[in-house]
Amino acid sequence: MCALVINFEPFDGQDEQENPLSNEPLEDQAQCEIEYHPFLDGRPCDENGNFLPPGAKPVLPETPSTNDWSPYRDYVEFEMAELLYKKVQMSGGDINALVDLWRASFIKNGLADEDVPFANKDDLYRVIDSTSGSDVPWESFSLSYNGELPGEDPPEWMKQEFDVWFRSPRAIIQNMLSNRDFCGETNFMPYRKFSKKGEREYKDFMSGEWAWKQADKISVDPTTHGSSFVPVILGSDKTTVSVATGQNEYYPVYISIGNIHNNVRRAHRNAVALLGFLAIPKSLFYSTIFFFAYTKANTFSAEKKYANDVEFCKFRRQLLHTSLACILQDLKPGMLVPEVLRCADMHFRCVIYGIGPYIADYPEQALLACIVQGWCPRCIAWPNNLDGEGGRRSEDHTEVLANFLSPVVLWDQYGIVSDIVPFTHDFPRADIHEILAPDLLHQVIKARSGLTRFRMTLTDGLQQFPRFLAFDVFPQGRGFKQVDFTARGMLSGSILDYVKNYHNDAMEATRALDTRAEHHNTEDNNNGDSGPVPGPLTPGYVKPSVRRLRQYSTNCHKLSVQLNQPRLVELLRRFLYSQAHMNDHDAPSAFNIPLHQCPMFNSRVVATHSAVAYFYAPSDCSGTDVVLSYSG
Repeated sequence: MCALVINFEPFDGQDEQENPLSNEPLEDQAQCEIEYHPFLDGRPCDENGNFLPPGAKPVLPETPSTNDWSPYRDYVEFEMAELLYKKVQMSGGDINALVDLWRASFIKNGLADEDVPFANKDDLYRVIDSTSGSDVPWESFSLSYNGELPGEDPPEWMKQEFDVWFRSPRAIIQNMLSNRDFCGETNFMPYRKFSKKGEREYKDFMSGEWAWKQADKISVDPTTHGSSFVPVILGSDKTTVSVATGQNEYYPVYISIGNIHNNVRRAHRNAVALLGFLAIPKSLFYSTIFFFAYTKANTFSAEKKYANDVEFCKFRRQLLHTSLACILQDLKPGMLVPEVLRCADMHFRCVIYGIGPYIADYPEQALLACIVQGWCPRCIAWPNNLDGEGGRRSEDHTEVLANFLSPVVLWDQYGIVSDIVPFTHDFPRADIHEILAPDLLHQVIKARSGLTRFRMTLTDGLQQFPRFLAFDVFPQGRGFKQVDFTARGMLSGSILDYVKNYHNDAMEATRALDTRAEHHNTEDNNNGDSGPVPGPLTPGYVKPSVRRLRQYSTNCHKLSVQLNQPRLVELLRRFLYSQAHMNDHDAPSAFNIPLHQCPMFNSRVVATHSAVAYFYAPSDCSGTDVVLSYSG
């Protein structure tokens, strides 16, 4: 394939948006050689896709009239809508009554009643909804398990609907391409840059080999010639937005385009946008409610049932891929047939999309690549010898293997999760194994600081392990995992062993402390703030809310019906058993014994929605003699 080669001369300021070196010193520009892609060269066109001759000026959009109040008929109608809906927030019935009075006054004075600003409340709401905003609106869809339910007591995740919120990726990309702030800092064609010595140099995304190869694949279709390739960059960091919003955790997905120069993206100039929030089901059902009998707080929780359940793991993976495929669906037509968009230089161009790098840390890469944890998402080298021999992974290779090998062999010998289809399978020229990119922030930079902070963080975290945890309501738990640090050459034993030993030592040390200081009397606080407070140096204790919720029964059996928690009494009895045997390391788990062996509980209980937890954190930056509080 031939290519256009240009010996670069100092830039004269014309067509700045097509110059990939516009931000470099003139002396560096003069010593560079630029090779542009011969077919996908981002030529300007008109709004119908007809290419313009070289040097043609862009067709500017019409300046909107100062009297254009669309979709409102005039200024009065706009002001009336703002008054009724935003300022007064009038009810629908009152709006209808006002419109009827307005219509009657028009008829009385011989005016046409159709001149009344709005026909009724529905007409007002329709006009408001049709008002275009500057930002891309949010949309949502729901996904749920559609397999066969077990005969008795199906798990909650099988019955639940999972909401996914997103914005149109096509509209976001249109906003980025047309952003006037990016004029002169956007590449509309792949290019190769060479130094004076003939060495390849890389800077912005479009100077990379991947963008060039994608353009080669696209240009096989002659109808795409002259178009501009727009790589779609995705990323997610699985950062929890809130752990107290119903049964789901959400984590954000971000979007950018490869055409924008790196310096713009690093400067946070709207070159990276929030695309959506993915729903992640959790296997642990954990419910916290506070009962106070003789001023003590008790917490109960259910067992972690489905963490290793085959059906649950499969559903969790498929939910992720189905969600991403649905979110990106409106880009698919523009991946096959170029569409005309206005760009930052005010020129129209035919653009064709392609799914580019997906930036994620390793656990998400394994989930996205549909591989077994520990295997490489890009090659088939064995986990215990990643530097050994192993060909490149590809979706075509996986499909061939799946046609001849059993799922067990695929799992054991190739690290492939064969019953999940990657979201990229729905899109042209997209291979998940090719586009995965490491998240350097998490995998390199944070690794160093994480090691230096490991001991301090672990010590602080252990202070939150006392028996009266009593933080906010976590419907599906925090998911503490048993980690074998010995196998990783770190701690001796597991982290939970360390937790248990540390907690026992802390309890013994606490008994030796002078606990005659009075507890700090903190009033009920529902804002969730935390901070140092005076108090005894104890591993932890809970102060309940001073407000009793009188709508709840003080009888455990009746309260379980009110809260729709049929296992409330059982869980409370098992909790009392675990408290009574907390120092007996040989005692069986509370969930492994018959219920009749657990203590009976018939005392009066009081329920409240909040409490304040106090815990002693000796390594906290607030100081070594500080008691911290957390309200929820």
